[in-house]
Order: sequence, then C-alpha cells, then structure tokens
Amino acid sequence: MVTGAGSQGIPRHSPSERAPLRIEDYFTLEQVALGKKYEREKYLFFFADLLLTFGILALLTFTGLSSWLFSWADMIAGGRDWLARLLFLALVLVLLALVTFPLEIWEDYLHEHAYRLSDQSFQGWLWDQVKGWLVGFVLTLPLAYGLFFLIGRYPHGWWIPAGLAAFAFSVIFTYLSPVLIDPIFNTFKPVANQELKGRLVSLANHAGIRVKEVLEIDASRQTKKYNAYFAGLGPTKRIVIYDTFLRDGSIAEIESVLAHEIGHWQHGHLWKGILLSGVVSLGFFFLLARALEYASTSQLFPFYAPHDVAAFPFILLFAALLSFLSSPVASGISRHFERQADWTALILTRDTQTFLEVERKLALRNLSDIDPPPLIEWAFHSHPSTVHRMEMALEYAQQEKSLQ
Repeated sequence: MVTGAGSQGIPRHSPSERAPLRIEDYFTLEQVALGKKYEREKYLFFFADLLLTFGILALLTFTGLSSWLFSWADMIAGGRDWLARLLFLALVLVLLALVTFPLEIWEDYLHEHAYRLSDQSFQGWLWDQVKGWLVGFVLTLPLAYGLFFLIGRYPHGWWIPAGLAAFAFSVIFTYLSPVLIDPIFNTFKPVANQELKGRLVSLANHAGIRVKEVLEIDASRQTKKYNAYFAGLGPTKRIVIYDTFLRDGSIAEIESVLAHEIGHWQHGHLWKGILLSGVVSLGFFFLLARALEYASTSQLFPFYAPHDVAAFPFILLFAALLSFLSSPVASGISRHFERQADWTALILTRDTQTFLEVERKLALRNLSDIDPPPLIEWAFHSHPSTVHRMEMALEYAQQEKSLQ
C-alpha cells in the first residue's frame, strides 16, 4: 500500500505551498484569453439564471399568485387535498422549468456549439433535457410532499426527521444513482484497452484500494470536453472516464487522472461529503422551521401556516438564497478535497510532468479560465484553478528532488 502523504521520505503539502508557474511556458496568450472569455460568458449565464430563479420565486412568494395556483389545482383535483397538493407542487416545478428553459437553450446548447465544445443535435439535447426534467419531477415531488406531511404531523420538531430523511436520501441516491439514474442519460461499458485496464487496476491495488469497475461513458454524444469522476458506494462503486479523454489521452495521462480519483477514496471524501450534507441538512431545516414560523404569521406572505403547501415557493427561495450565500464555504471544502486528491495522485504516480500535461490538456479542451480572479475562485470554484494545481505539482517536484 502506498504510504500516506506526510510519512518520512514523502513530500508534505500545505495549501500555502506552491512553486511559481510561468504561464507562458504552457499556454499562449490567445489560449488564456479564450478560456477567460468562455468562462466570463458562463458566469453571465449563471447570474442571469440565478436572478431569473429568484425573481419567479419571489413573485410566487410575495404575491397572491401562489395561493391562486393552489386554488386552481384544488379545483382540478375536485377537492381531493392530496391530489391538489401534488398538482400545485408540480405546477411550481413546471413553471420554474419553463421560465428558465430559454436561458438553458442559450447556455447549454447555443453557447457550447458556438465554442465548438459540442456537436450534439438539438433534438438529442432536448431529449436529454426532457429526461432530466422527468427524473427531477419524479424525485422532487414525493420529497416535497413528504416534507409538508412532516411539517403538518410534527409541527414543533419536524426539522429533525426531515434532516435525517435528507441524509438517508443522500446515501441511497449516491448508492443507486450510478445504476439507476446515470444509465438514463448515457451508456457505460468497461474500459476495453486491456493494457490500460491492467495498469489502472495495478495502480489501484498499489494504493490499497479495490476498484471493481473502471467504466467508459459515451460523453462524446453531448460534449467534447474531458472529465473523469468516481461514483457509487459499496457494490456500485466505480470510476468513470469520458470516452473523449480515453480517445485522446495517453495511458500515463489516464493513470494520472485515475490516481486523482483514488486519492478521493483514500481520503474518504465521498463519505465525508455525505456526512457533511447530513449536518448541513439538519441545520438548513432548523433555520427553515424558524423562517416558516415567522413567515406564516406575517402579512407579507400568502400562506397561513408552515404546513400550507402555498409555502413551497418560499421554501425554494429560502433554499436558493442559503445555497448562494454558503457557496464560498462549500467551494472551499471542495477545493480542499481536490488538493488532497491531487497530492495523492502525485505521490502514487511520481510523475509530475504527466500531471502538468493533463492539467494543460484539460484546461485547453474544457476552455477553463486557468487563472481566475481570486474572489471568483474563492466564492464559486469547486476545484483549484489550473495555475494553482500546476504550481502545486511543481512544488511536489521540488520537494521530491530535495528528499532524494
């Protein structure tokens, strides 16, 4: 088993340790500018979508539109309260999807095609969107209905079972998503290259981790970008690599990517993330309970009690606002996990040059802003910037050389 970082003879890493990178040694000015332009436009879409979502939810929350929608749903349901609740919840979700759909066409289809990052047909893209909506509705409707049931059943302590249920759902979803949800959108198959597969399995075994499946996903149907990720729990645990990267990357580069994913497993990032989400869920529902109690007694909001389903837009608005405000914290934790996985990958492969080339390829193919403004990276980036990751690799190389 590979010895962990920080053991004798192995370079140690701290977030402040990064060797200076000469950007011009790896990227041209044109490449840097193109990545910044692409990312800048993506952020315009992000904030436009955010404002649009906040706007429609605020409209539903602070006017009588929410109550009117429920009255309409109740009329269609013929007085059957359970059906009226489901219809109202579905109407709110459909309204949100329809309002933001034009922006999704612009951002996810037109923008990606303009930068030649996708050649998927509009029909294919639209079908993926429809499947995404259907999956979202199937998952969200019973969860939302169950939430209002808990609020009505346990008016003073509903946030505790709600938080525990959210944690349980997170575990179940992580376990089942790779085998039930992901195949709805893409086809997965074992990596065909036997030499590559052997080296990947050997690398995992060397790290003391049993990898049951290393799968190829037909991501090229939707994008030309490169990516790899780990998913699942127990029997559904697997590493997934985009076919675009398998086609264009060398065996050493793919090994480097796999080593990064192994780093996530070695550090227990998946379980840490799930446990953190459980704590966050309890905190969120506690705050939501206080907010609903206040709002239901205020004249500003069109619902009479916390268990009134007309409060659904208020809940969504509250969740969206908290998610936005807590983004720097979530992003910071994610970047910490990614740095740990990167450092482990360098220790496992002892191949700094390949790591640097992988980062370069990923940045060029995905049109990344390799050196974003510090505030943007701090607030929104789930991964360290390309420059920071490459600087960390150079720092590893310097430490490794000094230990020889």
